[in-house]
Amino acid sequence: MTVVADRLFFVLTGLLSVYMGITTFVFIQQSPQHYSTLIFGIVVLSGLLALRDVLAEGQVHRGLRFRVRLVLAALLLVTAVVSTAYLRLHANRLQIEQPFYGTFDVVMGGVLVGAVLLANWFHWGTTLTTVIGAVIAYFFLGHLITQPLVLRHPPYDVPFVMTYMGLNGTEGIFAFLPDGVEKLYFLVLFAAVMIGSGMINLVTEMGKGVGRYVRGGAAFPAIIGSTMEGMVMGAAVTNVVMSGKLTIPMMKNYGFRREFAAAVEVSASTAGQIIPPVMGLAAFIMAALLNISYITIALVAVIPASLYMAGVTIAVLIKSEADDLPKLREPFDWEILRRLLPTFVVPVTMVVVLLLWFYSPSVAGLAGIAAVLALCAFQGPFRPSLYQLVVALKEGFEIAMQLCLLLVAIGPLTQTFVTTNMAGRLSALLVQVLPDSTLVLLLGAMVLTLLFGMGLPTPAAYVLVALTLGHFLQQLGIKPIPAHFFIQYFAVFSAVTPPVALASLAGAKIAGAPFWATAVESFKLVVPAFFVPFAFIYHPALLAFPSPPPSVLISMGAVIGVQFVCSVVLYGFFRRPLSLLERGAFVLAGVPGVVYLVNPEPFYLWVFVAAAGAMVLWVLRGQALRGRVRPRLAEPVAGRDLPDGDPRR
Repeated sequence: MTVVADRLFFVLTGLLSVYMGITTFVFIQQSPQHYSTLIFGIVVLSGLLALRDVLAEGQVHRGLRFRVRLVLAALLLVTAVVSTAYLRLHANRLQIEQPFYGTFDVVMGGVLVGAVLLANWFHWGTTLTTVIGAVIAYFFLGHLITQPLVLRHPPYDVPFVMTYMGLNGTEGIFAFLPDGVEKLYFLVLFAAVMIGSGMINLVTEMGKGVGRYVRGGAAFPAIIGSTMEGMVMGAAVTNVVMSGKLTIPMMKNYGFRREFAAAVEVSASTAGQIIPPVMGLAAFIMAALLNISYITIALVAVIPASLYMAGVTIAVLIKSEADDLPKLREPFDWEILRRLLPTFVVPVTMVVVLLLWFYSPSVAGLAGIAAVLALCAFQGPFRPSLYQLVVALKEGFEIAMQLCLLLVAIGPLTQTFVTTNMAGRLSALLVQVLPDSTLVLLLGAMVLTLLFGMGLPTPAAYVLVALTLGHFLQQLGIKPIPAHFFIQYFAVFSAVTPPVALASLAGAKIAGAPFWATAVESFKLVVPAFFVPFAFIYHPALLAFPSPPPSVLISMGAVIGVQFVCSVVLYGFFRRPLSLLERGAFVLAGVPGVVYLVNPEPFYLWVFVAAAGAMVLWVLRGQALRGRVRPRLAEPVAGRDLPDGDPRR
């Protein structure tokens, strides 16, 4: 049964992909039949995927939990087929008659929303499903709230509510179909086909080329490889799982502690959600909420994403030297580079150029897929087999369907905030309890986003905080794009931040490391990047790509300088172990730099440069007088995995 469900899912998703490919070039997108067809495909295929997963679980465990989940999965599939088929058959009538629906229409709408929530529970967990369900309940029952009165909304008839939940072809579960599903789908499949063509081997080899020249060089296949993989995948946990299987064992073999090896992969893979051209799902939602083109979001992200990677790289270099990690000595295979590089460069360039020319992401993704399939035939001994491409495409189908379902499930949540003016009501409540300070509110937004991200996927955490605090931040004078980017960045960081860090959990499993130790190490690598969102709020030039003013170089230099000092303080090391007094002096030197990031007065920048420069010279001068001093390792070298032939073995 598992095999049958798996093959049926692959075939039906392939047919849906063909349909979406046709509709990319044949303009029928605005019709109710088109969007109801997409809902039919997404919800039914999500139910089939859930049933397949449960049947696969049953091959190992067949207890009460399996039987309950099997019944729920079967119920999901039945309700999904019935409700979405009804919606598809009556799409035109429901669009015309809104909001004057009959009782049976309302019941079928309720069944559809229930099916979406149940599918979301299978694929995205209890927390997100509970949050969405609670918000939907607010739409129905919010008029009963007595305290705080500001959250109370007028009573709405049930047919009116169902209009905005799932019976109208433009609101509720349909809200993100035009600006999310249709734009995201083929970019995800493009990434899957790229990986199936051998991209992970290519980018890992490119990382080896850099790692041969720096300490801790084994980290650079992860840093460079996972970053480049993230350019086309845009999902932290998926990146960790795909590339971590290669990079983490390599790092462990070169003496990296298990938790640090996992942390390097996690911090690099997290960048996939903020690095253009294919960013995470939150970027597509942001484009829809702000009513701007996706390419605008991607361009704005270029400089902040570069600063994130700069901060992670600095932290890895400092930690690698502190642990006396060697350079990479893996042989570099030029044949892999020569054969596979065109398959990466040409399609990615094509996708970027098409996006810059304002072609839709669907067109760009389809063109990229065609280019990859054409070029991989010329990879010689590295040419993927048809089976490898099919497996990659199947994995892409699964990821795409889960992301599309998330967009469908988030739709009613967003619709409730908009239709009931819940965002405005929360803003009015916040005005009464929060201080009128932009910096304090930004810190509050940071904490709130990280907290939401503990139990929610990144897009859901972003949406909740954007709808809750985004409007309020704009009222304080912060422009919409910086305000939403600020929230999105910390939603991304929540995948790394303990105590609940899904990307760290995936990395820890691959490395065989304790989760908490991995989460702490990942957090230390990412903490320097926490300054980036604050910087682009107060230094708008950081979001001005592709035409930033020359002053952007000063802002970028200040951010990198603060990140460097932060890493030195976190690890207590710069060229040698630092005493507690020296560590404190670096803290004091970094304070004016942090102040400059939120108050761009040249005075603070000059003080920071002078103080940090003085501390760097102090350490370098002291090292010159005393000779090179290696740190005392917390874990003996003999206790770590070292490559064969290493003299420290």
